Amino acid sequence: SVPLGGRHSPRKFPARQSSQCATTSGWPVSAGPSLVSAKSLPGSWKRSDTVPHVLVNQESQQVTEKGDPAMQMPECLTSGDRGKWLDARRLGLGSSDAPVLIGLTKKSLLELWSEKVGLAHDQEATELMEAGLELQPGIGRMFARRTGRTLQEVAPWTVYRSRQAPVLLASPDFLCDAADGRPGPGGVEVKFVTFIHATDDWQEEAPLSAQVQTQAQMFVLEREWWTICGLVRGTLKYADVEREERFLKVLLELA
Repeated sequence: SVPLGGRHSPRKFPARQSSQCATTSGWPVSAGPSLVSAKSLPGSWKRSDTVPHVLVNQESQQVTEKGDPAMQMPECLTSGDRGKWLDARRLGLGSSDAPVLIGLTKKSLLELWSEKVGLAHDQEATELMEAGLELQPGIGRMFARRTGRTLQEVAPWTVYRSRQAPVLLASPDFLCDAADGRPGPGGVEVKFVTFIHATDDWQEEAPLSAQVQTQAQMFVLEREWWTICGLVRGTLKYADVEREERFLKVLLELA
């Protein structure tokens, strides 16, 4: 087992699957609303008709045959060590790199390439980044209590590699058991959004960059849906995102 729940937590939990990357036992919540779609989530972002067509929800077409989720987990490259996490991220494109590929961030493709080949120095962890890591378990617990969903916290500094496209990597925050109205298990991406960074992009819906990141995570983890959960200016907001095969096809071509 590996330490979970924060970098300094002494707690240890047995792994729930055969992979070397462990998750905690879930956070069971005895009562909660029946969640059918993002529209039924209290406090969630509203859907927007302005989202580019490649991200508009449609009925997903499975590209692999789904079986027991525990048997469908992708390869785990590393877990629990930031240095090894940084090394593993150079082996491919992480889900947070996906928005860079389609021009949604200030980072250029040249900067991304420099990082992958080791020409650029690794970014030092800032106090804001450390705060986000420390708050992440608590935000996840808030989400679990609010929704009644059961989450499994993924160990810090974990990297999974896609079985279908090994160039794609992901470091999910939480995995989520099957929820009402959702096809199988999913996941949760947690965002800690300060007053400085809470631009208009975060008010009506999750930013497009976050939606793109979750699409990449769904591909690597072989899941059909993911939740973006943000603590935005002290308010918990969340919405489900469905897997979009048309967008993933474009992402794979860019990767």
